[in-house]
Amino acid sequence: MVAALGRLGVVWMKGLYVLKLGGSLVTDKSSAEPKLAPDALLKRLSAEIRDFCADGASLIVVHGAGSYGHPLAKSSGIHEGIRTKDQLVAFAETQKQVNELAVNVAGYLIRAGVPAMPVQASASAVMNSGKLEKMDVDVIRDLLDIGMVPLLYGVPAYDRTNGCSILSGDEIAPYLARALQAKLIVHASDTDGIFTADPRKDKSATLIELVTRDNLGEVRKSLSGSSHVDVSGGAERKVMELFNFGVESCIVNGFTEGNILRALRGERVGTRIVP
Repeated sequence: MVAALGRLGVVWMKGLYVLKLGGSLVTDKSSAEPKLAPDALLKRLSAEIRDFCADGASLIVVHGAGSYGHPLAKSSGIHEGIRTKDQLVAFAETQKQVNELAVNVAGYLIRAGVPAMPVQASASAVMNSGKLEKMDVDVIRDLLDIGMVPLLYGVPAYDRTNGCSILSGDEIAPYLARALQAKLIVHASDTDGIFTADPRKDKSATLIELVTRDNLGEVRKSLSGSSHVDVSGGAERKVMELFNFGVESCIVNGFTEGNILRALRGERVGTRIVP
């Protein structure tokens, strides 16, 4: 099969796309204990991903950790580094939790007909002072070559300076998109995009449909923090990571049926980020 497809051949002809699913889409992020998102939501997300893959494009899916990682990372303090032996156990337990989440998400995708292959990013990633320094992408490229859909996820990772830091899905997605020359990153979360103010608190807030260098400073001022426990940096960091890696991106509400599929197909939805 590999020989028939050819390296970077038939499978990649329609381009590579990266889909980032926020932790609030795959888990109950408000839960203090690991808890999956509702069955109906996970089935619907999987169906939209299946329908896009049927178009013939290559896809990488990255998801957040939500309630499977953030509460334990925060309570144990491992997101700020390793200082005690107890934190080593918490490091391992957090990795175990997010691995279990990835297996569950992969299960939904596989049952929908998507050849999803979980890939633990922390097995090859190296952080330094909380920032991703390097990560091996060879196996991901090879999986794409044979038509698989690599599934990566936010993880606690080895940090040269601190022992451990959080490698978020929001860092993984643009890193892979740039390294593998993706055409588009679709970032699906629980908001309709970027607004002039927090729409949950300010009814006059309006959607910003396009972010470029010309309005980036103004956009950063309008970003508000997440209402849930999140040790991966919040809204401003997410947007800046998408912008700084130089790959066109789109932020959409994954809770709205059809949004993810429409965004992946290039239709106008949510906020577009054009570096």
